[in-house]
Amino acid sequence: MVHYSDVPTPLEEPAPPREVLARTGADVEDTSAGAAQYAMEDIMLKPEDGDIIMRDRMLVQISCAATESLPVNFDEHKARVIPHVQYYDTSEYIVAWRKNRLELYKNYSLPGKESILGHKKLAFLIPLHSSTKLSLYSFTDFTFCITCPFKPYRTRSRLKGRLLLFGGSKGTNIFVFNVKSRTRAADWFWKLWHHLDGELPPSIELRCVRIDTRVKIDIPSTDLLDFHHAYRVFTPTNTIDLCKQVLREVEEYEALIGQAITDGASLQLAWRVDARLDWVWQPDDVTGRYREWAVLYGLSLRQAGKPAHLELRLASHRPTHLHLKDGTRLDEPAGVEGYVDRIRPNSQLHQSLYLSTHDGYLFSAPAAQAHPPPPPGPPADAADPDALRAAESLRGARQIMAAVGVCDLRSVVAVRRADPGGHAGLAKKLDAPVVRMRRSFELVLKSGHVVRFEAYSIQFALEWISRLRPLVSYWKKRHQVDARSEMDVASSPELSYFYDWCLLQGCRPISKCGRLFGRKGLKGFYHHMQLVLVSGHLVEFHISGSSLHHRRRGTIHLLDAYVFSGYLAAQHLPEGQYHPDDPPLPRRYQDGLESDELDEDTLFMVWYPRVAARMPENGVPPLCAKRQLMVYRTRSKLERDAWVWAIKSEIEKGVRGMKEREAVVRAAGGLVKV
Repeated sequence: MVHYSDVPTPLEEPAPPREVLARTGADVEDTSAGAAQYAMEDIMLKPEDGDIIMRDRMLVQISCAATESLPVNFDEHKARVIPHVQYYDTSEYIVAWRKNRLELYKNYSLPGKESILGHKKLAFLIPLHSSTKLSLYSFTDFTFCITCPFKPYRTRSRLKGRLLLFGGSKGTNIFVFNVKSRTRAADWFWKLWHHLDGELPPSIELRCVRIDTRVKIDIPSTDLLDFHHAYRVFTPTNTIDLCKQVLREVEEYEALIGQAITDGASLQLAWRVDARLDWVWQPDDVTGRYREWAVLYGLSLRQAGKPAHLELRLASHRPTHLHLKDGTRLDEPAGVEGYVDRIRPNSQLHQSLYLSTHDGYLFSAPAAQAHPPPPPGPPADAADPDALRAAESLRGARQIMAAVGVCDLRSVVAVRRADPGGHAGLAKKLDAPVVRMRRSFELVLKSGHVVRFEAYSIQFALEWISRLRPLVSYWKKRHQVDARSEMDVASSPELSYFYDWCLLQGCRPISKCGRLFGRKGLKGFYHHMQLVLVSGHLVEFHISGSSLHHRRRGTIHLLDAYVFSGYLAAQHLPEGQYHPDDPPLPRRYQDGLESDELDEDTLFMVWYPRVAARMPENGVPPLCAKRQLMVYRTRSKLERDAWVWAIKSEIEKGVRGMKEREAVVRAAGGLVKV
């Protein structure tokens, strides 16, 4: 336990006046000057009636329930059992927070009215009173919910008259908010929770998963509504240091954690709900301001009646080795890439391609869009290894974005072989077809198809074979190990591998890749596809048993996209496609994975604008622009949760990488002046 002593400290000699006056920033935090500074900030930052505290574009679902007594902490689990709920609309709104109310704006239906009036249409107004309740709707996509009873809202401002949320005398309004950036959603939720008189507990219990030890840290505040003292103590660095001081006394610490830190690993904080993690990884918000609540925000979270738990975990990166059943260690082989000619089986025509392997997949791109490595020699940025790794990761991402097909190395049964090289090598031989055959290598697939490639020379062909064979062997075993871990993961330390830091830090070109079922729109058949998350895009490859490789199906630009899952996504399915009362069906897959989740627990959707691909990077999409919907189904709930977290994290990186553009998007659209 970490607590703060009540024994008075001995008196110290006062500091010289010059030293006191020279103090700034963190040097005054624990002094009377610091306390006065925080008090002055509270007075200066107290919002007036017309001041905008926060504003963002959000995807909002609006509905109403016939009952006035909704359960406390209303979420997606409780929404399934509430009768007589009427759903009105799900669309994008401008959400503005002014002192004690939220204002929701949308476009006018009459063209030109906005330019005449100078503001968007005020569609809804939500009072932030004691009768208004805030709750976390889904921890998976971090949607939050606000419920308030039917009643008129009066104001003395220029918002004249009686502004009704909905017509009627009884019932409850339900608003579900989806912010595209996860940390921005957390900031909204924390500040609203604080505004609605959320209280801090007297202490926080932090669990170190690696050695199964709990550390209890007292919150240094006499007033549970005053968060400033807690903010200064519960910074990410200070919280981790406090835990280390206690954990070093545990016998297993040095063997299980200390050695890992010596080898280059780091301890990080994460909030967990069931088998879902949310890392504390962004100290600043999307506007660049410091997030004092970066650690404490999880105290406001509660899902299905369960509070979130703060955990100390080793920041796991994607594993680069595995251990076989006999204890043998198998390291991930190095990738391979290069120019080849694909030989058509019937016509014997040659197609120039550039092949590259990434995370167990063989991508084929046109030779003109190869993005090859730089010529041999010391790179220009050799002195900066981080910049070199980032450039290499970006190069791999561009190869995947340019790919026209992909082959899963797990589907390869064998890699087999079919002269100085070049035209000169052919001229020295009498039988050119035989020489071409010796320069070729083949991939024999599980489907029985054979894909043949011709390299520059027989030496290159042999190198392709010698490099691809260990890659095929490793990734087959890697997938089997991952499937077993997925069934046993629960809240174990291995959960960190499903929420790895390679995605957050961009260590690899592929943020996430896997097989799932998807379709465009709410109607039609689901298609088996290979989905690749890379550099702010979702690249789809269609899986077909008759094709030699998975052909590219389309690309989704995640700029201005929204992701939602679970019951919220199931409500958008057409009638007859979702049966909430059906029992879960047990399923078993070829790799040994077994799952028996509910239908909605494997469902998520991506709602993205049509114009994103053609819009310049600094362009502002219109509010309520026409959008397309992609519906995806995974094999298990853990896969669904990991996919949603990965896509939201990729959107987060895009938002933070274009701060100026995002600031323009948030400020676009006039509001009613008060």
